[in-house]
Amino acid sequence: IQNDMFQNSKIPFAFADNVGAENLAVVSPFYFKEQASGIIGIYPDASSSRSVTLQASLLIDGTGINQRSYVMVHAGTVIDTGDGNGPRIATSLRGSFRTGGTSQIAAFAGRLDTLQGPDGNFFFGDNMENFIIGNDPQHNEAFHIAYADTTTPSSTTREYGVAHLATLTSTAAIGALPSRTSRTLNGFAAGYMERGGSTATITPVMSSGDVLDTEVIFNASTNTLRANLDLKNYGDSDVSRYVLAFGSDPSRTGTGQSAFHDDDTYAALHNRSGTSIHFSTSNNVQGFPATPVGSINPNIYFLGNELVPMANFASGVNFCDCKFLEWGYWGGRLKYEDPSNPGTARRDFAHLNTWVAGVVTSSGNWPTSGTATYAGHAIGNVWNTTPGNAGRYLAAGNFNMNWNFASRTGTASITGYDGRTINAAFLTQSASPTQDTFEGSLSGGEYGSGKLIGAFAAGPSSPVQGAIGQFEFSDTGYLTVGNIVSKKTN
Repeated sequence: IQNDMFQNSKIPFAFADNVGAENLAVVSPFYFKEQASGIIGIYPDASSSRSVTLQASLLIDGTGINQRSYVMVHAGTVIDTGDGNGPRIATSLRGSFRTGGTSQIAAFAGRLDTLQGPDGNFFFGDNMENFIIGNDPQHNEAFHIAYADTTTPSSTTREYGVAHLATLTSTAAIGALPSRTSRTLNGFAAGYMERGGSTATITPVMSSGDVLDTEVIFNASTNTLRANLDLKNYGDSDVSRYVLAFGSDPSRTGTGQSAFHDDDTYAALHNRSGTSIHFSTSNNVQGFPATPVGSINPNIYFLGNELVPMANFASGVNFCDCKFLEWGYWGGRLKYEDPSNPGTARRDFAHLNTWVAGVVTSSGNWPTSGTATYAGHAIGNVWNTTPGNAGRYLAAGNFNMNWNFASRTGTASITGYDGRTINAAFLTQSASPTQDTFEGSLSGGEYGSGKLIGAFAAGPSSPVQGAIGQFEFSDTGYLTVGNIVSKKTN
């Protein structure tokens, strides 16, 4: 992808003023994965193999309240409308950014199109080796930036356009591609939802503790994936749960944009019919698009870390090298009718929240003797309100756990996490909601407390080769939620 023709930005599809430090961003190639058979862009049914495209950019620059972060994700299906002009890219683009730890979230949304040439085609050359991609004037839809802060009306939204020339750099036969495995993974997700507007609030959201709350389905036959995050809201008087769906799979209802290129490179965008909001006030489900308020598209994204690997923001952290586990980020913007103010719209924003998943091992298949040591990392979002350090940012630290399979107890620690050490002095097998997890209290600092809940995941050499989970920890003026990713070292 060449630099944007309008801004000369090397970050694809970005509004350059919002990124900054372009040289520090991780920018993936633009992937085009052909369908297994048939005419490119034509799919007889939901189980058909699809031609998909994928590209993402990620920046996490700095630490603490000085941190700037940005993510943009494109994942979609190539289509042929049957008009004789051949296949084209016409799909959504989603992302979010924060210009500093004291700034609120902003979310991207827009439509990405290949632009039609004078001969009517959208790709040029015998091997489709060139195309121009950006905003198609025929659809009159510029990229849109929505800001969480609506107290300054002149800066609440912004529109812009881009155009990039794409040139084919390499091809690979199907048999030469990296591993592509159809599988269903489960795990945990955590982060913050920030409510937009003059009454802005920030609330932590996490899985309830049941590994089925987080599900990721990879389908190598269709080149697609589906992700479902069932998140409990721990601080909002109106919303009790967010049920977020991304991408699609024939085994689940609803359609969405996604691209599964290989086991390490994948992403998915909103699945509208699968996304819902559960209100605390009436125990009902508010679905999309069943609301009388404006445009309610869930502008959300989901991606794996290895699509745009970035670890330089966390010095001294040994990020887990565990290919049998998956972890990454999710975020974006939700818009729906405000349950506390009927007839008005509410917008909730999320930015670089985290998730982790694996092939979770049921407790009946845990070893009944012996001990194990696990090492990896913890990554999460911090909400710091202490004077002089107040802000919101991403943090990471090293995670270590010792486990006794005979007694089904253990200990764990998170070190170097935003300058903190957080300990779990006693972990034990959970009694509820499922015995397939372990849990324990966290402590650290003078008043710090919290909880860790996790599960064992199967790897190529052991049914308990990995340990994954989520954590929440609070101290005076400090709250963080995130996920753990680790593997067995002995």
